Amino acid sequence: HTLEYLEFFYWLKRTGYRGYLVIDQFPYREDGRDAVAESAEWLDVLQEAAARIDEEQAKKVLAARDGVEASRFMRKVLFGK
Repeated sequence: HTLEYLEFFYWLKRTGYRGYLVIDQFPYREDGRDAVAESAEWLDVLQEAAARIDEEQAKKVLAARDGVEASRFMRKVLFGK
């Protein structure tokens, strides 16, 4: 759910949330510590990506209500392309 997490962090930033985050995982096949650590790394990377979102551009994309444009915007935020 990469894009959903990116959007989640965008809204946390936009609303000024400064609380804590938790990870709720049940890794049955993987090492639990490694699974949570990897998830935390992903969350950090996605939070950093959300912090780079240009607010004015995001507002334009949201106002357009165009799924293709939103996808294009998210791809550029994540990968710069």
